[in-house]
Amino acid sequence: MPYVMGLDCSTTSVKAIIWDMQGNTVAQGRAPLAVQTPAPGWMEQDAESWWRATGDATRQALCAVDASRIAAVGLTWQRETFVALDAADQPLRPAILWCDQRATREVEQAREIYRARRFHRLSGKQLDTTPSFVKLAWMRAHEPELYRRIARVLDVGGYLAWRLTGARRTCAAGADSMGLLDIASGRWSRSLLGYVGLRTTQMARLVPPGGLLGRITGAAALATGLTRGTPVIAAGGDGQVFAVGVRADRPEVLSLTVGTSLVLGAPWPTYRISDAYRTMVGCDPGTYLFEGVLRAGAEIVRWLVEDFAPSCRVAEMEAQIAAIPAGSLGLITVPLWKGRMVPTNEPLARGMTVGWSDYHTLAHFYRSILEGIAFEVRTLVAAYEEELGTQTREIHLGGGGALSAIWPQIMADVTGREVVLSAVESTSLGAAMLAAAGIGAYPSLAAASAAMYRPTVWLRPGAAAAVYDMLYEKHYQLLYLRNHYSLQELGRFALEGMRDEGGSQGDRPSGL
Repeated sequence: MPYVMGLDCSTTSVKAIIWDMQGNTVAQGRAPLAVQTPAPGWMEQDAESWWRATGDATRQALCAVDASRIAAVGLTWQRETFVALDAADQPLRPAILWCDQRATREVEQAREIYRARRFHRLSGKQLDTTPSFVKLAWMRAHEPELYRRIARVLDVGGYLAWRLTGARRTCAAGADSMGLLDIASGRWSRSLLGYVGLRTTQMARLVPPGGLLGRITGAAALATGLTRGTPVIAAGGDGQVFAVGVRADRPEVLSLTVGTSLVLGAPWPTYRISDAYRTMVGCDPGTYLFEGVLRAGAEIVRWLVEDFAPSCRVAEMEAQIAAIPAGSLGLITVPLWKGRMVPTNEPLARGMTVGWSDYHTLAHFYRSILEGIAFEVRTLVAAYEEELGTQTREIHLGGGGALSAIWPQIMADVTGREVVLSAVESTSLGAAMLAAAGIGAYPSLAAASAAMYRPTVWLRPGAAAAVYDMLYEKHYQLLYLRNHYSLQELGRFALEGMRDEGGSQGDRPSGL
């Protein structure tokens, strides 16, 4: 029986997972990726490291499986991140990551010159520091000599597709995150590219989700262990592909990935924009995915464990918070460590924790962070439902946060929705589903999803839901509403202070 590989290049690692056609894991490999922070607010990676890690991960997985049994590779990747190449196809500088915040001034300039509404209407995105659009504007302004040497700009998927197949192609459901596509037409926007001084010929050719990016070359076969000629299928950006992997294919079923960032997705059959979400190209042809993003998801947990409390062990903390009642004895965290994108676009906003007293411990703080992230998800769900006129029935959850014994139940209790867990590596599974459909192993993506999706746990709201209702309605909503100006100005003050201080923060751990 043939297998398919889901190849997932995320912010922190490359995962190569081999799946059978029923959605069972056969073998897997993983290789870490480092994130560099050469200046405050900057986040970068060596593009070559994506390729090295891809080779390491695929060879690990193929130790257990004959490469000839891999019928196709589905490729998925971290979004918004891009690399600029010169005429010799060499990176001009390290890739700038999706979470990089250097382009705050370029955002303000684009608001005045290009106009935020115009950008939103074309790209489907809010104008903030996330899309590649403003980071390219930053590079053009601050690194003009390098910028003039750009021959092409590739997102992570486009770069890996080129290294795997020799073809400069990428998936529209992923490249759209760069903020350079006219989403309604599905093509690169001459207007958006013109603003940053680029041409459509400098961009990768767009392929629809499930389309063929190319076939494994001889050189790529040597580097990865895959068989020459194996088809590489465009799965798409990791957020869109995750929604496929957890089978969130109806407006009443939302996808929620809790990884480095937190992404809540709602599928929709037609194109529309709103301040309540950002609009992405869907992986099923002709569909869209509306997303709410919390830039700091499990990253806050990483910060707590590794930076704030290095002696803390997650397993011990999980055991401690199980004995703490809902509401963490009045300790509430607003988890905007890296700003808010939707339903209000305030990228410089920062978080806060209130209600401290001497009976609170590190475990209470830990639990309040998990509860605060769940409160923010509830805010996103409410914004979706009000805007779209729908009623959410289920939240299909995955990512590192799904490994917690406590967090998924907190999510169900806070949101008042049933939470469904499935394969932890749901993004890779989604890529495998798209690969299986792309080579005709199933007649459609819907058929592949139905055959390969395997839900494992259903969590319903419990008795704590009433406590969380009270805390959300009486306190959480008002905390940000009454303090958002100060939280934004403090974020601005901190960023300007770090710029004045300058210097390098060095390499940081790559996160959970």
